[in-house]
Amino acid sequence: MVVLAGGDPAKAVAVHDRLGPGVDRHLVVDAPADAPDAADHLDLPDEAFLDQSRQVQQAWGVTTATGPTVAVVDRAVRVASVHAIDDVDEVAATVSDDLADLQDRHRDVPPPVLFVPAAISAGMADRVRRAWADADPRPTGVETTADGRRVEALDHLRKRRRDHVVEEPELLRALTRDVGRRVVPEVRKAFGFSTTAFEGFKVGAYDADDEGFFDAHRDNLSPATAHRRFALSLNLDDDYDGGELVFPEYADRPLRPAAREALVFSGSLLHAVRPVTRGRRLVLLSFLFDAGSRG
Repeated sequence: MVVLAGGDPAKAVAVHDRLGPGVDRHLVVDAPADAPDAADHLDLPDEAFLDQSRQVQQAWGVTTATGPTVAVVDRAVRVASVHAIDDVDEVAATVSDDLADLQDRHRDVPPPVLFVPAAISAGMADRVRRAWADADPRPTGVETTADGRRVEALDHLRKRRRDHVVEEPELLRALTRDVGRRVVPEVRKAFGFSTTAFEGFKVGAYDADDEGFFDAHRDNLSPATAHRRFALSLNLDDDYDGGELVFPEYADRPLRPAAREALVFSGSLLHAVRPVTRGRRLVLLSFLFDAGSRG
């Protein structure tokens, strides 16, 4: 990804245009805060972002005080290189080389995730599948902002999954014991984190009938979810196609746990579930955290 900052917007726009349509790029202009319509007078592309508070540039550690600047950001959202825009053609060529280098560099970088085989007993997996079959699973939404508040809303362009929340007390206790004794020690060993609580359990179904999927997201961005340290995604079966997990900030390698195998990863990692193209992916979901951290 390329971030083209202001200073001299005309030069930034020129580099933006030289890079062509296949490059993921964002034009950021540091117009004065007292000029809300500055973009109308700067002849900027429609997708340009007016960074009047300079928060974006500060986040990248980029300054445009001395003139227009290009920051090349890798898929893990780290600044890889910064270039002052002196000669437009020269900078565009340099940025293209940087992007090619990043592509090679990240090709084989695996995400920092943990696989836990046999994370649930065969008998417990059967019991959970029966509980889902006897329930009335409903489509669930995604967190979004409405009227300044974080709310859950259905959005079939970002997520298609039906969930059953496990509420039966004895099954919840049994799941906590069965999964906990297999997963918690591995998380402590791999990540140095002592889990003291699960955020309940839900069973989610990604169906091929509607190409069930979940677009790229993070699990701990709101005050209500900030306590989530690790996500647990435990496949209850493997008779399906598609439905792999991907971590866009790392290599493009899709990950698919086996039946009864869990994938555990930080709630901060950007991740997505690819569409299921055959059958149904049935997955047990939860979050691990320290009970003392939840407000």
